[in-house]
Amino acid sequence: LELLRANRQIARERAHLEESQRFLERSIDTSLEGLIVQDSDGRILRYNKAAETLLGHTRDRAIGRPIWDFAVPARFQDQFRRGFRVQFEAGPDVPGYRHTLLALRGDGSEIYIDCVSSLIRHPDGNRLVTFFHDVNVYKEQERLHHQLDALVQAFPEAFTYYDSDDRLLLT
Repeated sequence: LELLRANRQIARERAHLEESQRFLERSIDTSLEGLIVQDSDGRILRYNKAAETLLGHTRDRAIGRPIWDFAVPARFQDQFRRGFRVQFEAGPDVPGYRHTLLALRGDGSEIYIDCVSSLIRHPDGNRLVTFFHDVNVYKEQERLHHQLDALVQAFPEAFTYYDSDDRLLLT
């Protein structure tokens, strides 16, 4: 009788664990943040739907391949590989870090992505987990701001400034 209760308890715990796993999978796949999980050789083990959308490369194309083989512009691949190795050599006890990089989309265009990467311990070997999102809009705004600032500095007399009540401040 005790064995039967123990088996029922194990079955309930297994069902709960499986439901938790499905919940985690749904959470990852419905996230707006791209997610890539890589092993120590750089092979992609996990690639969510947002990663597909943001990078324009299908999950089938990504799984099992290093990210630098298809989503890193050629001129940055060596630098990217070195950075990847440094993260793995630092070990999983080092806090993750945030970085912005240029990614190569499936259509050949390039986009800036903001990434947060952490090395996580796993029974089958450490995993690099990276969440990312597109920051092209912010980069473009920054570029335009710098252009406008340069124009104002070069030709200050060409601009008229008003306050929030439309009162003339400076011409």
